[in-house]
Amino acid sequence: MKSKGCEINFPCSSSQCRAAMRTIIILCFLTTIVTGCDPVRFRSVALRFPPQQAQGSVSVSANRSEVQEALNVVDLVVTQQGLTLVDISSVTNQPGLVTTYHTPPLKRATDPMIGCGVFLKNNTLSIIFSERGRLSSSDTVRQMCETLHERLSSHYGAERVTVEH
Repeated sequence: MKSKGCEINFPCSSSQCRAAMRTIIILCFLTTIVTGCDPVRFRSVALRFPPQQAQGSVSVSANRSEVQEALNVVDLVVTQQGLTLVDISSVTNQPGLVTTYHTPPLKRATDPMIGCGVFLKNNTLSIIFSERGRLSSSDTVRQMCETLHERLSSHYGAERVTVEH
């Protein structure tokens, strides 16, 4: 007794069967890529410091008063938007990392999940925001970047401050 319906023999011999299998494989591949990976959006503000020549060294230190003032501005702006300071000892040792902030766990259900890393490398203080699950920056991150750009530009000069999207 023969069953009624479609019978598929492997390997496929008909061009329709090969086309259907190719379509299924492509759809499975695309589904895996789209659903298996959350996008992450980055936005940054950078402040360049002129090198300070002292005892043969031309690099900028996080202990320099100008850097400390900029770090205070960063702290004020990001904490006003609800981010909290992360204990730096709990973060893996990353070259140039000065401090980090993130959305507190209790607010993650209602607010965007934002991370903020502050790095000092090559005479540049970089404030890098990351948002998981976002294709574009949230209003919160855009506002923090704009505020940092305004405050740092007014204090250090607009030519030393850049914003990258």
